[in-house]
Amino acid sequence: MKLKKLTINWFSMLWLTVLLIVTVAVCTTARQMLSHAAGQSFLFLWMIKNTAALSVVVLPMMLGAIELRTSHRQTTAILLGTVGLILFGIANHLSQPAILESVPSSERYVVQNIFVTWLAYLALMLFDPWLKKWLHRFKLPWRRRFLIILTLTLWLLNLNHAAGVLGFAGGNSFLWFIYLFALGDWLNNDLPLQKSIRIGWLLAFNLLIFLTTCLTAWFKINQLTYNPHDGLVLTTHYQVAINAFQNNYLLMAILIVLTLVKLLNSRSASGFYGILGGLVLNLLAVPKLLVPFLKYQPDWHLIVAILIVWISTWLLAILLNQWATRFDWRIRINLTTMLNGLKIALFRYWPLLLTTSIIWGMTIWSFGYLWNWQLNMVQWIIMDHHAIVWANVLIMMALAGILMALTNRWWISSTLTIIIYGGWLIASILKIQAREEPILPTDLATITAPKEMLGMVDPTILIAAGVFVIVLLGFAIVIEIWYGQKCRFRIQWRYLIGALSLLYLSGFALINHTNSPTYRWAEKVDDTPYFYAQLRGAKVNGTLLQFANNVDVRVMDKPKGYSKARMEKIGQIYLQQAKKINRHRTHATVGNQRLVFILSESFADPRRVPNLKVSGNPVPYLDQLKSHTTSGLMLSTGYGGGTANMEYQALTGLSIVNFSPTMPTPYSQLVPYQKHAVAINQLFSYSDGIHPFTANLYSRVKVYRKFGFNRFYHLDGGSRLSYTHKIDNSPRIDDWSAYQQVLLNLKNHHGNQFIQLATMQNHMPYNNFYHHNNYKVSGTAYRTPQAQQQIETYTQGIHYTDEALKKFISRLDQSSQPTTVVWYGDHLPGIYNGVSMAEHGLVMHETDYFIYSNPAAQRINRGHVDKTKIVSPNEFIPMTMAQMDLKVSPYYALLTQVHEKLPAITLDTSIHSHSNRPHSTAVEYVDQDGLKTSLSLKQMRLFNDYRMVQYDLTAGHHYLLHDWFILKVPH
Repeated sequence: MKLKKLTINWFSMLWLTVLLIVTVAVCTTARQMLSHAAGQSFLFLWMIKNTAALSVVVLPMMLGAIELRTSHRQTTAILLGTVGLILFGIANHLSQPAILESVPSSERYVVQNIFVTWLAYLALMLFDPWLKKWLHRFKLPWRRRFLIILTLTLWLLNLNHAAGVLGFAGGNSFLWFIYLFALGDWLNNDLPLQKSIRIGWLLAFNLLIFLTTCLTAWFKINQLTYNPHDGLVLTTHYQVAINAFQNNYLLMAILIVLTLVKLLNSRSASGFYGILGGLVLNLLAVPKLLVPFLKYQPDWHLIVAILIVWISTWLLAILLNQWATRFDWRIRINLTTMLNGLKIALFRYWPLLLTTSIIWGMTIWSFGYLWNWQLNMVQWIIMDHHAIVWANVLIMMALAGILMALTNRWWISSTLTIIIYGGWLIASILKIQAREEPILPTDLATITAPKEMLGMVDPTILIAAGVFVIVLLGFAIVIEIWYGQKCRFRIQWRYLIGALSLLYLSGFALINHTNSPTYRWAEKVDDTPYFYAQLRGAKVNGTLLQFANNVDVRVMDKPKGYSKARMEKIGQIYLQQAKKINRHRTHATVGNQRLVFILSESFADPRRVPNLKVSGNPVPYLDQLKSHTTSGLMLSTGYGGGTANMEYQALTGLSIVNFSPTMPTPYSQLVPYQKHAVAINQLFSYSDGIHPFTANLYSRVKVYRKFGFNRFYHLDGGSRLSYTHKIDNSPRIDDWSAYQQVLLNLKNHHGNQFIQLATMQNHMPYNNFYHHNNYKVSGTAYRTPQAQQQIETYTQGIHYTDEALKKFISRLDQSSQPTTVVWYGDHLPGIYNGVSMAEHGLVMHETDYFIYSNPAAQRINRGHVDKTKIVSPNEFIPMTMAQMDLKVSPYYALLTQVHEKLPAITLDTSIHSHSNRPHSTAVEYVDQDGLKTSLSLKQMRLFNDYRMVQYDLTAGHHYLLHDWFILKVPH
């Protein structure tokens, strides 16, 4: 195909310059250069970013100002739409390599809402002639007055952030882009206005307003707060995408368009420039495509990428322009016919729209109730979380579709759906009021006992509900008799509707399978399951979707060869193994010994973090203590989160690695529903749980009750905490208070005792709480000054932990009661956003631990632990029993073998492990030298035994869930 030559005039040169600026902005954003720039380089990049952002306001306005000469307008729109959708699709589904950092940067896009801008641009290009024809029905003076008044009104509303109600402030409304188009058309046709303005003054004003725009955009997006203790604190950062739909950008765009129409000799331009404008908007939407080629790559990659993208975009515009000229792909559009068709569709499908509206309204009502009618939250749900709302609505509409497929009676089907949904919402509210938890799949077992369940409800409410249902059904039957014939489907349509509805609902059976279409859809609609806080999940996702999130939960996949005979054989193997171990142990029971498990929230020595230098040693006492007691590093299965998983593994000896990826949080998803859950505290006659925070997260109240704890000390009632001091401005109860609570509980109880403490002092956030910070950090482990401040605050916090630990151990040393302490950090804090997980994942999952016995315990115990350098949290029980010189049951003999003969076990450390989404199934084995390794055949047999026992105790038939295997020490 021979390409036509384009005249190289000043307008073409201007477009080449604009394209170059946008290309530079996109490539530097993909390289995340603003995050590291300073001085003149930062100023240059910031001006480039603002210039590129202006294009999303200028381009729709220019469509109104200039007549595009294109013979095949629909072909142009189809070609641009096809190219755009391909690029958007690739960018959205591109799998970037481990994102190359621990916490993804906010520097991902140049401008906000770019997809809506691109879509609106195509629509304006397509309907350009009709829109201008309609606008020109109004006289120019009237349009001038109207647009000036509207602009000033929007300006004032925007100052108070009120324009966002109609989508104007965020650029997510088509009305906004029609308004921009109308502005451009007015500026182009208002010749008196153009003649009254001198071009020299206009150009000078352009420059002044541009500099002002860059400055005000900086002030607005880089907001600071101040208080006497924290000083200046950055709240929002320049890295985020610019919102170009604001007053200063609008004024700048008006000036630019006014300048262009005054300078242009002709009021028309080649359709090529319309195509180029669409490609520019495409380019602004896909910096993600360039990240793998630019992030952490040599500087010459940037120059090459800019040249390639710049030239290829220009050539692609030429090619698309030639195709648009050559081909005529026309979709016949008759507005009158379209409006008539819309009226017919509304008349025909109004019953469907009515049912959908009612269910939508019920869904919004349920969100309002869950948020206690906080209007700002209800607005957030409707405006920003609407995809979640419609996900809930579609679940009920799918049910209506199934009923319609079965009955072919729409009014009865829709009424039954509304009744069922109403009953569901009422039942959900009743359960939330009673148990602070929405309805979950496990609650469906109560259907088998309807008499008992209904007996819990006031009879008056039941009678009123029954009468309401009868009246509603009667009303539906009457309407069905009168109007039902108009809502009948042929058999093939019924089959199709039923099949599609079943397909949609059945997809939730795979919602937690990471490669399933439903999982990807759930991520797209921003479905956040909150497995560890089910009520929060219901408030954010709706009761129906949160229920669906819990449908696809498997505890474990059934191991090959699992049977009663196999489990009995395993039981006998470790019964004999227990006898061998016990020959070298002293105590058949815990006697009067006390055992304390301390999970130190987010504790991990920052000096181990790659590329981070810490001034001084924040944990001198911990270093000293670890040097003369059982200690080393623990491999966490989480980074920045997952506390409950480490606690679960430590208390049960079971590994999160063995569970199904669809069950990322055993505390919330498994333990509350087990008939009997195994835990180390069951070896003691008395046990306490202490958590100086709310007890709602991770279902700890239910979990500790299931484990058999006698008391649980927390802030939501329960047993009252005696010590609640906080350091300076920290919102968390400090560690010394938590340790004092432990000491008090040990003092108040005589005899053997187990205490589980999960501290909170070093939990996020890290907002410069402390009056004195003696530690400074440097290096590349962080990417922003805000992250640096967080690390320094965190480091000061663990120093306070170190001081509290010194006092705690000193008190224990003075005690005459034999006491052993297992102390460990659960995970690193998620603040090291400059560290690559792909490169340093293992060290970023290593925390500190020690097992300490006070002098009283050392006098009666002669146990010793050999393997200590690197362990998993599930190894703490056998290590502790060895140090306490305790004889073991067959179950603890198995755990002892796992500790002594297997390497440390964890999940894939190259990715983020969280407790809220299904985790990776990849397992890593780490030896005592800190190197990844693999299992020998003998080790694999032992690991298979361990996995099979875990399955039997949690998801299987409980063949070994008996005292002889779990608790009883064989003679």
